[in-house]
Amino acid sequence: MRRRYLPLAALPALCCGLIALAAGGFFAYNALFIPHPAVVWDVDPNTLILSVDTCCGMLYEPNGIPDARLWGDGQLIWLEYDSHGARRVLVDILSPDEITNLLQSFVNAGFFGWKDYYEPSSPVYDAPSSCIQVNLKSESKSVCDLMGKPPRDFYELYDYVASGAGQLGGDYAPTSGYLSATPSGPPTNTVPTLNWPAESLGLSLRDAANGAWIEGESLALAWRIVNANPSNPIVLEDDTFYSLILLIPDVTRQQPP
Repeated sequence: MRRRYLPLAALPALCCGLIALAAGGFFAYNALFIPHPAVVWDVDPNTLILSVDTCCGMLYEPNGIPDARLWGDGQLIWLEYDSHGARRVLVDILSPDEITNLLQSFVNAGFFGWKDYYEPSSPVYDAPSSCIQVNLKSESKSVCDLMGKPPRDFYELYDYVASGAGQLGGDYAPTSGYLSATPSGPPTNTVPTLNWPAESLGLSLRDAANGAWIEGESLALAWRIVNANPSNPIVLEDDTFYSLILLIPDVTRQQPP
């Protein structure tokens, strides 16, 4: 019997067909084996269901706040910064449909099948990690990137949530906070130093040396000072400069004692 050979001209088409078949198998495998949990979450207002945060390199941030956090009742808190580093903390309420669509975008992107951590081949010791955490009723997942090569959708999703997930928002005003005041030298930046009116507020910063819970006008002023210069908020009382740390329950990265 005479053997039949495939013409050389047909080889490119055959190769393309095999590549397409392999690619189709790969995507079919992904569709079958990447987890796609149901988008059902705990609606308790104290339950964190989504967080995006870049944190914890060499720079110490005692007044740090995650870039965005979404709670079970739909409350979303996120940040904006101006060109001088001043911070604005925003809040809005997402509807159940908006929450569903937002969380579904993570499921559709294959988030629950991503690696837990992405890092370069050479160790990096001084850079912060960018992390996304999603908490559904059936499954929780955290994915972090430390200058690695995460999926393309990682930063698209991160940036969308960190920018308010399409919400306009209004200024967040805490109702209580834990203030610590430490004597310090004068500020080294150009942010104007505010005076702390101890007499009118009924609170001297000396009394907050070991930490003190505050509210009302004292809290409003401390919140304004800290957000004007989160990395080094300095205030003047009489002839003493103080550095402030203000911890807000469920808002700041560091929680009150």
